Amino acid sequence: MSRLREAFHVKLPLETLFSAPTLGALAERVDDAVRGAGAPLAASPAARPRPRSCVVPLVDGSEPGTIVLVPAVGGHLSAHMMRLAHAIGGRRPVVGLTTPAHAGLGGMPRTMAELCAQYAQGIMTQTSGGPLALVGYCFGGLSALELAVQLEDAGADVEQVIMLETEAPGSANPSPGPFDRAAALCRVARVWGLDVDAATLQGLSEEQAIQRVAASISTADLASTDVESTLRAILDSQEAHLGMLDSWTLRMPDVPVHLLRVSALREDAPQDYGWAAHRALASVQGLPGDHFGIVRPAYMETTSRALGELLTHPGGARPRAGAPTPG
Repeated sequence: MSRLREAFHVKLPLETLFSAPTLGALAERVDDAVRGAGAPLAASPAARPRPRSCVVPLVDGSEPGTIVLVPAVGGHLSAHMMRLAHAIGGRRPVVGLTTPAHAGLGGMPRTMAELCAQYAQGIMTQTSGGPLALVGYCFGGLSALELAVQLEDAGADVEQVIMLETEAPGSANPSPGPFDRAAALCRVARVWGLDVDAATLQGLSEEQAIQRVAASISTADLASTDVESTLRAILDSQEAHLGMLDSWTLRMPDVPVHLLRVSALREDAPQDYGWAAHRALASVQGLPGDHFGIVRPAYMETTSRALGELLTHPGGARPRAGAPTPG
């Protein structure tokens, strides 16, 4: 908050940071405060309008290189992703990747290659150089692999890829039928801890359903000025992400690739989530919690400690041959 005060010459209460769960909402509240205080927007270089981008600076750092955080399906840099960024950042800067739908850059690309090409261009132009460590959660791990290959092809120094709870393509049960946006909206609500009954959304248009969920968010004191547009962007991004898998061919980067996954596996889940069919991983480590819990407050310390160890000691210049030993 002190940096906001320095940049925009306004004083904001700390609760503003937590009551605006998206960067867009926070920007609007800062803008409102600036206009209310009569301060010129060009009061400092930091206050000048910046081009929209899928690359979002999250944490500053003093050491060379950048940690790139790739969120799960839907591309939303949620409060949990923000906390994770702060838990692993500080030495090296951390940036997060969001989707064009969230960044206001138009429609979603049709292929994974096109999406990651957009990411790679942003990273190459908006980071200061040095080794890049890519950390992808769930679907974000797949994006991180494609992105690492494209960054390598562009001459960037990619140090490693760390996947959090990412199953290899083809190892998970595919979702039957076309993408169900109403069901996806209910899943988003549940992930956000909201008690939204799917039956209450039946018969509503998508716009009405989004408004119903937004009203629940408001009741839960999580409202933001752009919560409805955020929900639309999540749905658009999820639908595009899942469609990309149909035409995507996995390419493994020539760097160490690590997997952090939950210790309590499903009965049908292989120890390495099926990655041995593609290439031996540099390491596999088990963590307490479930798929969502490993990035939630109850287990954040354990997860960030495991990430911190890999970020400090990448584990060799290249992946080793042979099967990994799960932690």
